[in-house]
Amino acid sequence: MRARWSSAVLAAAVLLAGASAQAQDVIKMRDNSDVKGRIVKLDAKGLTYETGGKQTNLTNEQFQDFTLGDPPSFMRDGDKAARANDWDKAISFYATGVGDIDKHPRKDIFKQFLYWNLAKAHRAKKDFDKALAALKSLRKECGDCRLRKDSWNESLDIARGDKAKITIILNEMKSEPEPMKGTAELELAKIQFESNDFKGAKDVFSRLAGNSSQPYAGSAAVWNVRCLKALKETSALESACKSALANRAGLTPSLLQAAAGALGDVLYEKAQSDPKLLREALVAYAQAIAAGPPPAGETPSDYTNALLNAGRSYVKLAGSAKPESMLNYQGRARGYFSELIRFYKNTEWARSAEADLAALDAAGAGAGAGS
Repeated sequence: MRARWSSAVLAAAVLLAGASAQAQDVIKMRDNSDVKGRIVKLDAKGLTYETGGKQTNLTNEQFQDFTLGDPPSFMRDGDKAARANDWDKAISFYATGVGDIDKHPRKDIFKQFLYWNLAKAHRAKKDFDKALAALKSLRKECGDCRLRKDSWNESLDIARGDKAKITIILNEMKSEPEPMKGTAELELAKIQFESNDFKGAKDVFSRLAGNSSQPYAGSAAVWNVRCLKALKETSALESACKSALANRAGLTPSLLQAAAGALGDVLYEKAQSDPKLLREALVAYAQAIAAGPPPAGETPSDYTNALLNAGRSYVKLAGSAKPESMLNYQGRARGYFSELIRFYKNTEWARSAEADLAALDAAGAGAGAGS
């Protein structure tokens, strides 16, 4: 029987064969063909295998997964115990393996998986400090191994909700090469933002956003807009938003939403009751709203704020509109307020929308009574 030994986020699933399997490793290629040999190196970029005395390098893009044919006995035994949810026994086997693995001829291949599974077993027992320690040992002892990046992500997931632990992990992660270094800086700057250190956070976000070749640049640009908004740097905010919206090639949905929503706010504040500027603000809000609600787990503030202020813009337009247009504007405002109330119950945005909707209905009732 084969047992899967990998995290869900691994680029290639790792399979370890049971004791009765052949010692050869099997690599599943992208075209579904199998290559047999002996894997001699595993790192974040791919693997190296040997067959007939010849070594071949494969990048992650060239293969799907692989099966390691001769796992140490303590690894197989630990895996069996883990499948039975016997975490104490699994930890015992994995810990023994950590102590003995240096005697194994393929220690450089298996050590990372031992530490990974030891961490997983500790986490299953809710012994989070020991899980974090195992992952730290993985990074210390296994160098640029296949599971190094996953160990950072797993550590952050374990520490979720504990700002002190997350900060320690992120500060350690800053020593990694890009893009991990910049990703760590980005997350640390978010913590600064949450602590209302908008100026310090903005300096980091602005710098990271300028590193357009890195995958975190778009997210940094989003948070830079949020910082400028929080700091009320209106001129810089308007310029940053217009610049972001003009750069269609680098415009991610989240950056579109943040920039368009913030630009709408700038125009809304300028407008007061000026119909022309209110319509310009509504164009910007429409862009932000069209990007849709953000994925689960991400802050919805750019989306919800656009809904709320779009509704308020229509209320202001209705105040100076002809009767037939007034009803249309009021209906649109109600639609935006109702969406907030329905989908964001018990939030600040929903409560604000409820108050605005009540005021709109009261105004409508008063106008009806006056007529």
